[in-house]
Amino acid sequence: MFVINDIKAVATPFGAGCSHIVTWPRRYHGRGEIKVALGAWDPSCRKYHKTEELSFVVASKLFGEMLDRWRESFLTTKTWQLCMKKVALNETTWRARK
Repeated sequence: MFVINDIKAVATPFGAGCSHIVTWPRRYHGRGEIKVALGAWDPSCRKYHKTEELSFVVASKLFGEMLDRWRESFLTTKTWQLCMKKVALNETTWRARK
């Protein structure tokens, strides 16, 4: 991940839906690990998320560092602009299906 220079900074460990927003982030913090927990894969929690949504839990300290350095990240590149066009297209497509 850009801010902490660790390709394993985002983890998606096995667990129930609530484990990705509570248990895993607390475990990482307790071990002194700087990790983001990506989740909402559990079918029991999918009903609380839109089709294209996942959970993404970031420790407040890391989030602050991300905010401080976003101007140096991919968010200011042409590549990100292309991604945003795809997101907009996806939103339009999903709205049309409803």
